[in-house]
Amino acid sequence: MADSSGNISPIAEWFKGRSLLVTGASGFMGKVLVEKLLRSCPDIATIYLLMRPKRGNDVRTRLEELLNATIFDWLRKERPEALKKLVPVCGDISLNELGLSQADQKILTESVSVVFHSAATVKFDDALKVSVGMNIVGTKRIVQLCHKMVKLEALVHVSTAYSNCDRQDVSELVYPPPADPEKIIHCVDWMEDELLETITPKLIGNRPNTYTFTKALAEQVLMEQSGNLPVAIVRPSIVTAAWKEPIPGWVDNLNGPTGLLAGAGKGILRTILCYRDMVADLVPVDVAINLLISVAWHTATARPNNILVYNCTSGNLNPIRWGDIEDIGHEHIVKNPFSDVLWYPGGSFKSSRVVNNICVMVLHVIPAYVFDIFARLSGKKPIMVRVQKKLQQAAKCLEFFTTHEFKFTNDNVTRLMTHLHPLDRKIFNFNVLEIDWKPYLGQYVLGTRRFILKEDPSTFPAARSHLRKRSLNEITPGIQEFFAGRTVFITGGTGFLGAVLLEKLLRACPEITTVYLLVRPKRLHDVHNRVSTLFDSPVYDKLKELRGENIFQKLVAVAGDVAEDNLGLSPADRNLLTQNVSIVFHSAATLDFNVDLKSAISINLLGTQRVVQLCKDISHLKAFVHVSTAYCQCDKPVLEEITYPSQTGPDNILQLVEWMDDEVLDLITPKLLGNLPNTYAYSKNLTEQLVTNYGSKFPTAIARPSIVTGTWKDPIPGWVENLNGPTGLLVGAGKGVIRSMHCRAEYDADILPCDMAINALIILAWKVASLRPKQPLVCNLTVSGENPITWGHVLDVGRKHLYENPLSDAIWFPDGSIKSSWLLHTLCVIFFHFLPAYLIDFVVTLFGKKPFMVKIQRRIQGGLDVLQYYTTKEWVFRNDVYKSLSESMTERDRETFYTDVKMVNWDGYIKQFVLGTRHYCLKEDPATLPEARRRIKW
Repeated sequence: MADSSGNISPIAEWFKGRSLLVTGASGFMGKVLVEKLLRSCPDIATIYLLMRPKRGNDVRTRLEELLNATIFDWLRKERPEALKKLVPVCGDISLNELGLSQADQKILTESVSVVFHSAATVKFDDALKVSVGMNIVGTKRIVQLCHKMVKLEALVHVSTAYSNCDRQDVSELVYPPPADPEKIIHCVDWMEDELLETITPKLIGNRPNTYTFTKALAEQVLMEQSGNLPVAIVRPSIVTAAWKEPIPGWVDNLNGPTGLLAGAGKGILRTILCYRDMVADLVPVDVAINLLISVAWHTATARPNNILVYNCTSGNLNPIRWGDIEDIGHEHIVKNPFSDVLWYPGGSFKSSRVVNNICVMVLHVIPAYVFDIFARLSGKKPIMVRVQKKLQQAAKCLEFFTTHEFKFTNDNVTRLMTHLHPLDRKIFNFNVLEIDWKPYLGQYVLGTRRFILKEDPSTFPAARSHLRKRSLNEITPGIQEFFAGRTVFITGGTGFLGAVLLEKLLRACPEITTVYLLVRPKRLHDVHNRVSTLFDSPVYDKLKELRGENIFQKLVAVAGDVAEDNLGLSPADRNLLTQNVSIVFHSAATLDFNVDLKSAISINLLGTQRVVQLCKDISHLKAFVHVSTAYCQCDKPVLEEITYPSQTGPDNILQLVEWMDDEVLDLITPKLLGNLPNTYAYSKNLTEQLVTNYGSKFPTAIARPSIVTGTWKDPIPGWVENLNGPTGLLVGAGKGVIRSMHCRAEYDADILPCDMAINALIILAWKVASLRPKQPLVCNLTVSGENPITWGHVLDVGRKHLYENPLSDAIWFPDGSIKSSWLLHTLCVIFFHFLPAYLIDFVVTLFGKKPFMVKIQRRIQGGLDVLQYYTTKEWVFRNDVYKSLSESMTERDRETFYTDVKMVNWDGYIKQFVLGTRHYCLKEDPATLPEARRRIKW
């Protein structure tokens, strides 16, 4: 075979005029091998195919059936004469002398130069007697025949990379066998089936099945009995659909990952025990076949002194993990759905056997029985229980390989590649480094649809329409199920929102594999010390009680900072995140409304850019949730759940703050802000535009909470840890130092309990992972449209509960009022805030103590000035997405991840807020309440 320049393939040239024997030609690998030999080595003399009569069909009829396979279409059309080189030979490797007639033995022994032995039983759950007969004795008989072949130049035996799966590290050598092959053969000859079945687990030892056990013994048979035969052993790992040849995505069986794709695509496979972080060692069938042919050529031409073993694997060179297969496979299954799916494709891998068993019962077995009951009632044949039993048996067989990882060396494979002519490297390409797994899995899904399920591409429109209906009418996998086995990355995890998010994920989704927390060293404390001190907070008390201290082992601190290049991550940590993370929550931000523009841009905008750049590199990202604010567009009276174009592009501002002098930048900041009140709102506005620019690259949600306040229920009613917003107002009023506030009492106060905001973030991650929107899903986390409360009501109810539950050591009786007139408010600030403050400081100074009240009042006034922008304006927040979050959720998930603000009784909530502020912010023990009440009455 020559290329366009006239270069001749040494491999094809070597096969010229030679005759071959192929066993297992009707199998998956055998078909591809025969097709490849005929197409790429066109001058082969004859290919003898060892075939047995089956279902009343003789070998010639079976050959005709074989050649009707789609992969032979090109040969039938372009080179039909090549098919005449195929000669079926009636035989069976399970019979003495392979069941060959004397005439056929004579032909083979006198003419065959190369033998490819791929015939075997690949059923993992076959009885030991069957596996021994096919895999060990069959190999022994092939060796005996080869000894009689006068022209033999290569015997290539197809083994499996898992023949030594009792070892974690597998080199390219034949290991000592787990038993003596001859003794095992003798044992199965005389022992009754029932007794043999009883001792099988003891015989196979640490191996998971009879297939891997007998394949290991077959290799030993070759070592012991091949003598001076030119033998090579090729060990493919998990052989999957074709990469390039003969048709991308071609596959003809449901073994291994093909069955997973078919089951998941039809919606009937919802759970499987699998460790997402482990390498799934896949090898496309054409890669394995190209290696077989190259090995035959090299064995014949190089004549090695011993049996060379070739580990045909990908994990050591171009790994893909099971989590990648789940994520990428789901993406392509939804994009190119199968026809007549029974359930919307979903589910997830489980790392816990107990959780997986529960999910099997709830999501597989019970629905199957329900389906069959309805089928019987409607006069149809029940099939689902039988299908599910077969599916579970297949999953059980695959389980060992989805929960174990091996390191295969590939030195012989790599060395062989260097011996090939450049043209042969192209024609017989077995370089797994060239495989791009994402498009390959897309081809795999299409191939499964077309060649296994026999669904024509013309059915795509109907299939997509059917899938859309399923996605609307069916319950998608639950939130706990979605997070099970996944890894999460959180920025801002040490903040108010971050702490509640972390606690909720660990408590409500305990099957999460790992939560990585971006933490920066602070005040001489390294990240591990900082994280360990987090758990001293009472916010984690409920988690400790429910899950125990061991739950914190799932938390891994990663040293970094959103304000630093590359997030301040080490190369090792960045690689760890990009390889393992599935979900990212980005809540890190500066909440200081008065911070200078450069600082706000550095943390809020540039920090977010660094996070989304990391997300772009994450190999199996399911969801990115960005925490924005409902007030990022506060120059608009009505805020829709869409992203708005920014006045100045994010990139322009990033460049500006990089080179401009701080003093000049401060000078032009008001002009840049325009109608926005502060650098916080402005930087958040720009950040949304930046996230939108990246939104098409991965599933993204933008969450816009309004004013986040203390928790309503979880994990502790009233928990709050900072003095931002209404909390600072409540403390100031309770201590008697805030007597006046500029506020429109009739305007809505859009306050959102922190636990509801966190529940929404978690639901959004689940939602976008399922919907995979092309643009970010925007969600206004606001309450005013559903359960409004005015500022006047907040302050009146707050005042009442402060009287009933006063703060300790109040300087003045909690009182004061809100003013709608800015002038009146300013006068009250002078007379009731600053004059008393100066008076107190004057008296304090007379007693020789340090004055403090004027300083406190200035800080309070600064906080009030910021807050008063929001208390003197009113917005309409559209929140249809927020209201729809509970759609398609299970009842359990609705209870666990509640978001319905109509459930909140504001009077009771504000009381909790007052008590929580007193206890958690001011560290005032409830035991001090009687004394505080006595003082306030006095």
